[in-house]
Amino acid sequence: MSQHLSMRWPRVASELGFEFEHALLPDASQRAVRNGSALERDGSWLALSQREPTAGDPLRDLMGAPGLWRGLRDPAGDATRFVRAFGLPPVATTEAETKVAGSGRGSEIAWRELLKWADLTADGAVPSDWVAPSSDELEPWATPGRLRVRAGAYAAEGLLQCQPDRLALSIPSLVRIAPGLAPARIAWIRELCHHAHSKWRMVRLGFDAGDSSVAAEVDLTGAPSACLPILLELAHSALVSAGAWVLPILAVAADPTIDSALLDRHPRRDVAHPARRSRQAPHRVPPSIEAQRTQPPP
Repeated sequence: MSQHLSMRWPRVASELGFEFEHALLPDASQRAVRNGSALERDGSWLALSQREPTAGDPLRDLMGAPGLWRGLRDPAGDATRFVRAFGLPPVATTEAETKVAGSGRGSEIAWRELLKWADLTADGAVPSDWVAPSSDELEPWATPGRLRVRAGAYAAEGLLQCQPDRLALSIPSLVRIAPGLAPARIAWIRELCHHAHSKWRMVRLGFDAGDSSVAAEVDLTGAPSACLPILLELAHSALVSAGAWVLPILAVAADPTIDSALLDRHPRRDVAHPARRSRQAPHRVPPSIEAQRTQPPP
């Protein structure tokens, strides 16, 4: 199964209004822009990104939103802003080749549908003709235990959410947040969620509505039907891998009965005290937590 980024996406991007550095010869290695959005290569993936114009919290604002949008820190260093990113896996278009009969342009058609999906969900909408898959199509993903995450002594249950207006794989409660948990511990939890966003392009982590737990989700609402089977496979793999990696680390950070001098200090204290940078490593995961990591499968 090829996972190389197709050379056909620049043509589709141009048709959808994106402008390349060399407009006459758009190339797959170039960055394309349109109305504040940027489309560019992210390894073997394609990434659509938007810098939020107003202050917000990506670990709250995006939870439950349609599509694969996740929040990343602002590269300009503005702590009150964030960048929304939508990862487009090339394998989804490769699989779609066999589902678009006759034309020989399955990959190009799939790129067009994926980019339209990203465009619409950026505004919280879904394609007007989108229909949630049937229970028969989703049966393999609804099997009890299919989305269970285990990491050492820790475990969490995932579930498939399918309603007429939503399709998502989620782990509603990776860890519970104890009432009154120290601000430094909350800050560590936020750091871990942000780090997971940089490792898994499809997974979104954040707080539930009452800030009582941390959830993880992959939202496929509005996804093109031709790409949906492989997207479900990728979503399952990403959610379980990310959950297994972050679960034990979050569990330690969220447990107020575990004493840790490091966890009781703010992980980004060097932002406020730049003179201390040479003596501190604020982004280092505590050794006691590092030992409990479960690495995702290759």
